[in-house]
Amino acid sequence: MQLLTDIENCLDSKHLDESTQLLSSLIQYCPDLVLPNIAIIQAKLVAKLVEARKRINARSDGKSKSGHSMTTSILKTIGNLTMAAAVK
Repeated sequence: MQLLTDIENCLDSKHLDESTQLLSSLIQYCPDLVLPNIAIIQAKLVAKLVEARKRINARSDGKSKSGHSMTTSILKTIGNLTMAAAVK
């Protein structure tokens, strides 16, 4: 839950990347711990993904390095969450 709070409130893309990587590892290696909270995790990740997309669109040239980095790490975590849910 602390990782989700960090992800939800994080403004720094480097900190967000680290938090999503930790959550991704937790999902991958301990799926039984996260599956009871899958809906909450998914909702927080999708909300953060929308925020990252808005950050990219806010730049006039569409080249927000932090927005793209955030998007990549969040999508990877969502992918791991999907794989864990599919196995169970």
